[in-house]
Amino acid sequence: MLKEYFMNKKKSIRTKKSKALVGAVIAGVVVVALVGGFFIYKKVTQKSENKTVYQYETVKKGSLTSTVSATGNVAVRDEVDVTPLASGKVKKVYVEEGDKVSKGDTLFTLTSTDVESQIKQAYSSVLSAKQQVAQAKSSLTSAESQLSAAKKGTASGGSVKSAKQAVTAAELGVSAANSQLSSAQSDYSDALDARSDLKVKAPCDGTVWTVSVSKGDSVTSQSSSSGSTSSSSGSSSSSSLSSASSSGSSTSSSSSSSAAMTIAKNSTLGVKVSVNESDINSIEEGQDVSVSLDAISGKTFKGSVDEISSTGTVSSSVVSYSVWVLLDDPTSAVKSGMTSSVDITTSKTDNVLLVSNAAVKGSGSNKYVLIMKSGATEPAQVKVTTGTRGSSQTIIKSGLTAGQKIVTQAITIDSSGDTSSVLGSMMSGQRGSKSSTNM
Repeated sequence: MLKEYFMNKKKSIRTKKSKALVGAVIAGVVVVALVGGFFIYKKVTQKSENKTVYQYETVKKGSLTSTVSATGNVAVRDEVDVTPLASGKVKKVYVEEGDKVSKGDTLFTLTSTDVESQIKQAYSSVLSAKQQVAQAKSSLTSAESQLSAAKKGTASGGSVKSAKQAVTAAELGVSAANSQLSSAQSDYSDALDARSDLKVKAPCDGTVWTVSVSKGDSVTSQSSSSGSTSSSSGSSSSSSLSSASSSGSSTSSSSSSSAAMTIAKNSTLGVKVSVNESDINSIEEGQDVSVSLDAISGKTFKGSVDEISSTGTVSSSVVSYSVWVLLDDPTSAVKSGMTSSVDITTSKTDNVLLVSNAAVKGSGSNKYVLIMKSGATEPAQVKVTTGTRGSSQTIIKSGLTAGQKIVTQAITIDSSGDTSSVLGSMMSGQRGSKSSTNM
């Protein structure tokens, strides 16, 4: 009886263990099924959470303005460089920036030991030549006296023939001496002119715009430095000072290649800009210009195209042309040399249909826009004929009417927040290009 009892007890324990194991296995299967179902559900719902958002704009009537942009620096439109025609040190400056001057007014004076030395040397040559003339005339007088005595038979050991020869030789001596005196006097006059060049005068009426010299500065004459006529920046005006005849060595210049002074003929401020050859044919004199200055923020100045260069310059294989823009009403804050940005209005079309450039799809003659028709889930293409394309808007000649709403962009957003910008080509049944970004 006791043995049978223990055997039944062991059999009961084994039965309980088997039931517990089966329960655990069943529980594990249920957990796996639930996890798998969760991931399947998440994948399905995630796919269904993707959505496309369309952006629209309204076709409107307005004006389209086309511009050409360029940069340059403020300068005086008619500016004449003043460069002395004799080398020396500045003795005195008579004008300041902003002074009004008339042609011929003294601007500054120079001192030059070279010029004074030339004057002394030339004057000495004149005195020497005069002495030689006097001696030649004295010799002629003596020869003429001997000829007279020979003719009277009172000359001792002489003949009329030899006396005549002596007179002829004396006359030649007088002529040569007079010629030498004339040359010496011309050199002396030139030396005095060089002294007058030490007084530098205004070549024209106008306003003293810049003064680059002061008392004690050494300057180099125009003829010594380059031998060319000084011309104004950006204009054909040139200095009217005549060339100086000075052979003296020049001293060092205080302003290197810059002019000693500049005179503005009319004090009109402008901006000289360079325009690329691809844009130059759209530029015309008189076109309106908007000018902004780096040094004066928040203010825009008005102007107009005044002059277009007919000769281009080449830099790094790029051809550009100079264009002068005159400022209509600059304030006193506008200074020569300031960096400027200009927008030249090349055309303006009024009362036309306009859409943003981004709304126009396709290329060449196959241009279209996208319109969401009533009840549709995707936009449809509408062919359009376009006109001028500006910096941000395009003229629509046909295919649309004012007030219509058009699709400018289709953006697909997935559950992770990533977006895809869908272009118009996919609306024709083909997959278009995309650019992805993270929001």
